[in-house]
Amino acid sequence: MTRRRLLIHAALALLVVGVVSVRGVMPVAAQPTLLSAWVDGVTLKLIYGSGLNGGSEPAATAYTVSVGGSTRGVDDVSVDGPRVTLTLSSAVAASDTVLVSYTPPSSNPIVDWSGDNAASLTNESVSNYTNLCENGTVIADHADHPELVEDCKVLWGMKETFEGDGARRWLNWSGTRALSAWDGITVGTVGDPAKKRVTKFILEANDGTTPYNGRLPAALGSLTGLVEITVHYQQIGGQIPPELGDLPNLVKLKLTYNNLSSRANYDNFPDITYEPGIPSELGKLKDTLQHLDLGGNNLGGDIPSEIWGLTELRTLRLHGNQNIDGGPGLTGTIPAEVKNLTKLQRLHLHGNRFSGSIPPEIAQLSELESLTLYENGFSGGIPPALGNMPKLTDLHLRYNLLTGTIPMSLERLLPELHTLYLSGNNLTGCIPGRLLEVRTNDLQYLVDQRLMPVCGPNANSSPTISSATVNGDTLVLTYNETLDTGSKPGTDAYAVSVNGSTTDVTVSSVAMSGSTITLTLSSAVVAGDVVLVNYTRGTNPVQDSGGARAADLADHAVTNNTPADPPVYDDGVVNGDTLTLTYDEDLDANSTPSTGAYTVTADSTTTHTVSGVEISGATVTLTLATPVQGGQEVRLSYDPSQATDPLQDEAGE
Repeated sequence: MTRRRLLIHAALALLVVGVVSVRGVMPVAAQPTLLSAWVDGVTLKLIYGSGLNGGSEPAATAYTVSVGGSTRGVDDVSVDGPRVTLTLSSAVAASDTVLVSYTPPSSNPIVDWSGDNAASLTNESVSNYTNLCENGTVIADHADHPELVEDCKVLWGMKETFEGDGARRWLNWSGTRALSAWDGITVGTVGDPAKKRVTKFILEANDGTTPYNGRLPAALGSLTGLVEITVHYQQIGGQIPPELGDLPNLVKLKLTYNNLSSRANYDNFPDITYEPGIPSELGKLKDTLQHLDLGGNNLGGDIPSEIWGLTELRTLRLHGNQNIDGGPGLTGTIPAEVKNLTKLQRLHLHGNRFSGSIPPEIAQLSELESLTLYENGFSGGIPPALGNMPKLTDLHLRYNLLTGTIPMSLERLLPELHTLYLSGNNLTGCIPGRLLEVRTNDLQYLVDQRLMPVCGPNANSSPTISSATVNGDTLVLTYNETLDTGSKPGTDAYAVSVNGSTTDVTVSSVAMSGSTITLTLSSAVVAGDVVLVNYTRGTNPVQDSGGARAADLADHAVTNNTPADPPVYDDGVVNGDTLTLTYDEDLDANSTPSTGAYTVTADSTTTHTVSGVEISGATVTLTLATPVQGGQEVRLSYDPSQATDPLQDEAGE
């Protein structure tokens, strides 16, 4: 749903609420609620649960601040988003007890955007976060780790910038919580194991939690111990700070699915151009950066040339910057310098506005496994050299302006190639037949729509049957290639013979999927049945995607995988020292269990040792060492695991 439609639905919803409230129920005004208050030096913050009207700022005289029991002057008051900031006349000490009071003035009181007034405050307790990084709670051993203390100060200073208006979600960073427990923060070491640093900044919201909506602070660039920055599925806006290029240890930079953007240039309006949304300064990370993922934003402009010099990259994902909200999309071409990224495994540039040809130099990336360039404006031909990429498993080129033929060399990517998408271009010629064997492809669509024929292998050869198996009432025919599911034979095209009879079992349904045809039989076959299948071509013959028809089948042997039923115990009789067991079928006399496999008890107390076991036909005769007395209740146990030669029928079941 578009943003405009959401606003319309919201407006309609408000109208409905208004109609309901007419029924004599007066809506209750919701006052802005104070969530927290803290002070750091000369700065005292009052955080409310909703956005405040920045055009209504009380005079400093509306506030009284008590520090250690004495009044501290307030020099200035400012309102921004949900925050009221008081600037004190002098800084508080870390040990001071601070209280704040607020008396709503007659003019410019604290109000939200609905005009509701904030309540007065009387000696409201204020958390004292002055020098919080050295208070012994945030960093217990702060005296031993001055670098970590500096990292903590940087984080504390950028908190509000990242949170944004804060009406959605707050970071839990405070002076009452250890730094390692702050949202998104990992404390570790880089290089010197004796020096603790902030090493990871990871905030992800794809678990359904509410995202933040501020901006990426430039101060992140001073946290030089960072090895990873991940901000995923938040609503972080603004530009990517060029200062991130100053992080000498950064291995992973993932800023996916946010609102990061490029500065627009309106000098030639209505033609709008965009400054590069990817800072060239990231090129300074050439010795460390392995993963650069900026997909799903609103970035525009060309990719800076410095990016093609990040020779340690394994992942370069810049996809989806031309999104459903009208993102500008990255522009320009892929230069020949892409060949410098020799360690690259994933190159995802789809969903942008790239143009020009696909450079054949991409084929020099011998480690590349996934190449996605779809939904762009690439033109020219598909480079035949792409067939020389030994590890390529996914190739997505659909929805571009590509012309020419599909190179036969792409067949060399088999069997490693698992996904191939080429539709939505202006390709001509024929489809190399072996490419139809790629596990997931859209070439079948081109064939079905008569847009391109098949040439080479798989072009004219008929499907041949590879195997035929039956299990119960399911008979499966497997062919050597994918079949045309639009041409499915009827049940009358098949006849199944069971033990020489074609009348006992008929075919009740036919299903096709991939290279298999599944016949459901009217009744199940049993183990040992001899099964044959016959097929006669009719109105909808078995054929491949190119229309080549499979041959008829005449008494084709079917492997019967139906499991046999094991012997079933029927009855047992004891007479003195002889216990006779009867089963429902003849047993294998050459597989006689040992005496230890049987346990015989009388009246649950007396155990009678089995001294002999004999098999004849469907009976097992046990000889007992001592006879059973008349009237006793006899129980028998048999444990196959104790039998070297287990009890079985003549089929081995």
